[in-house]
Parts: sequence; structure tokens; C-alpha cells
Amino acid sequence: MAAPVDNRQPASRWLDPQVVSALESLEFLATQVVEGFITGLHTSPYHGYNQEFAEHRAYQSGDELRYVDWKLYGRTDRFFVKQFEADTNLRATLVLDASGSMDFCGEDTPHSEGARPKARAGLTKLDYGRRVAACLAYLLIRQRDATGLAVIDRGVREYIPARAAPGHMRNLMELLDGVEPRGDTSLADALSALAAQLSRRGLIVVISDLIDDPERVLDSLKLLRHRKHEVIVFHLMDRQEWELGYEGGIRFRDLEGDETIDSDPVRLRQPYREALEKTVETYREGCLEHRIGYEWVLTDTPLERLLPAFLARRRPGRG
Repeated sequence: MAAPVDNRQPASRWLDPQVVSALESLEFLATQVVEGFITGLHTSPYHGYNQEFAEHRAYQSGDELRYVDWKLYGRTDRFFVKQFEADTNLRATLVLDASGSMDFCGEDTPHSEGARPKARAGLTKLDYGRRVAACLAYLLIRQRDATGLAVIDRGVREYIPARAAPGHMRNLMELLDGVEPRGDTSLADALSALAAQLSRRGLIVVISDLIDDPERVLDSLKLLRHRKHEVIVFHLMDRQEWELGYEGGIRFRDLEGDETIDSDPVRLRQPYREALEKTVETYREGCLEHRIGYEWVLTDTPLERLLPAFLARRRPGRG
């Protein structure tokens, strides 16, 4: 049974009670072997006595007789003990992209150059990413999995190592509260730097708009897989960013630099969409090839729908 979250932790604005309620009966299961020592939910490479048979080994003095394979003894006249895969706690690291491009919200009303922007109308990609991270952290810590958080842009800006101690959720929420979008992106460099800091294999969840060179990003994700981590990517995109539904002449400004470009969105829409679909497909196919979980998400998708569906697909026997 999953351990309850520490009651002393503060409510976070990134944890919507409706979403938390939708997650109450769910578990975040690792689908690949992870490394750990405490009894938990996930398959470990360390052997113990559980329900999933692994292999036989020769009987040794002190082994419990109930694990002797008597049928094998009848065929070989030798004693062998059944070994099983041990369950373990997971070490999970949530990776949140906080570069300038994550500050985009398509619901914001375009304004004339020099005019004061109006109040933000909806969630930025960063705010949506914070909510995803907060919900996954809540779920993982509730089931006693050690959970860490890395905030990245060109490198690892801030990092809280994975822990499962009481009150650790508070540390993660405080970091999420303090994150400000800034700077340009180098996901490849940031993920490679993070890989060097993670000495034990576990689960890595990357939450980003993936605005970078897809080949370099995929290479960094493959590096994490090469080091035996399970990797999941939440590729966030604003609906306006996906559909380019603006009308009339628009001046676009680079959120990670000072460049601007004047364009007619109607004329640009078709080639833009074709290029964007090609990029998404590159990420999807690259992740599939290397057994990396890939979730393409529009930021107007309710989390109480997104996360239960995501977790359901990770149940044993599901694709």
C-alpha cells in the first residue's frame, strides 16, 4: 500500500485538488528494471523472494525450504532454490525546462509594439509543466519513491536530488514556485550534464517544449537510456503554437533572444504546420526506436484527463 503524503506539507498552487482526486487510486509504475533496495512497487535487478520467477540457483545452507523446487529435485536429485525478482522503490528525477520559450501562452492577446501587455489570459507552457511536475511528484512520493527535481535551460540551473523523506515534497514545491523562465535552450547540453550527476539508474521524466535541434536532443536522451535509465518525455505545445491561428500582420518576437519577424500567419500557416508536424514525428519515431516514452501534449488538455490516461497505458500488459 502506498504511503500517505506528509500532512505537514503546504498546499501548492500547482496541485489542483480535482487532479489530485483523479490520481488517488492510481500508481506510477516503472516499466523497466530500476535500481533500489527498499520494498516497493517496481522491478529490481536485485533478487529476493517475490511473485515474479527469475531463475534457479543451487541450495545453500540456511535457505528456506519452502523455496526449494521439489519438481526439479525429482528430476535431477539435486536441490535448487527458486529466485524471484525483488520489488524496490524507484528513484525518479523530474526535469523541467525553464528556458524563455516556455513562457509562451497562446491565449495572451497580441499587443502593439511599445504598448503595455495585458494580464496573462491562460497558462504558459512553463506553468502547465509545473503542474505536470507537481502532480507526478505527489504521486511518486505518495508511493514512497525517492523523487528529485532538476530545472534546466542551457544547463542544469537548479537541482534537488531524489529523496523520499517526510517533508521532501515541500522542497520540490518551493523550487517549482520560484522558477522563472529565462534564457535560451540547450536541452542536449543540460541533459548530458544531468546524466553525469545521476549515479544510479532510475526514472527520468523530461517536461519541455523541445525547441532545440531534434537530433541533438535525441542523442542526449539516448545517452540516458544507454546509462540504463527509463526515460519519459512530455513534449508540451500550446494550441496556438500548433495551429498558428492568428489573423492579419503579426510581429513575432523570439522569447529566447532579441530577434523579431513580421509575417502574415495565414500565408505562413501551411508550410509552418508541415515543418512542425515533421519535427513532432522526428521526436516520436526517435523515442520509439530507443524505448523512450513520448507524450505529445497540448497545454489546454486537462490534467485530470491526461495523467490518468498516461498512467493507465503503463499498467502491465498495456502498450
